[in-house]
Amino acid sequence: MEIYAGKERRIANVVTQHWSDIKGSDRDWPERHEIDTSEIMESWQHCFIIEVKDQGYICENAGEKAAEFYGFEKKMCIDNKYAIDAPFLRLYKVDAVIDKFDTIVDNQCPINEEEESESVKMRQVLLPLGNKEGITHILGVITFKLL
Repeated sequence: MEIYAGKERRIANVVTQHWSDIKGSDRDWPERHEIDTSEIMESWQHCFIIEVKDQGYICENAGEKAAEFYGFEKKMCIDNKYAIDAPFLRLYKVDAVIDKFDTIVDNQCPINEEEESESVKMRQVLLPLGNKEGITHILGVITFKLL
């Protein structure tokens, strides 16, 4: 169990550090085009990028492990009609995931969380991306273990 905990922290830390390095000390978040997936390639299978649109949240891209956990598919709209058999539904209802995305957009700051149920242990980091007008995307990293 400790080996897994170390690995999941490292994956989240690599992505968070990449985001922080790009952001620098003079901005609240980097822009979407600045995220270089080749810089986080080792961690990319656990990552996803969600586009923030007026009509909701759209999956722009997701690595293999992130897609497995959430059931994300490219261009998929993530809304309360979202119905797919995915491990995250053992922890949340889809509205809880949307609430987390809403929190990123509203508060404009990262979320770092760990949760555990009888069937899933997970660690997730959600990082805002955007421009001067506000948040345009969310960079996420998820590690999980099915129990």
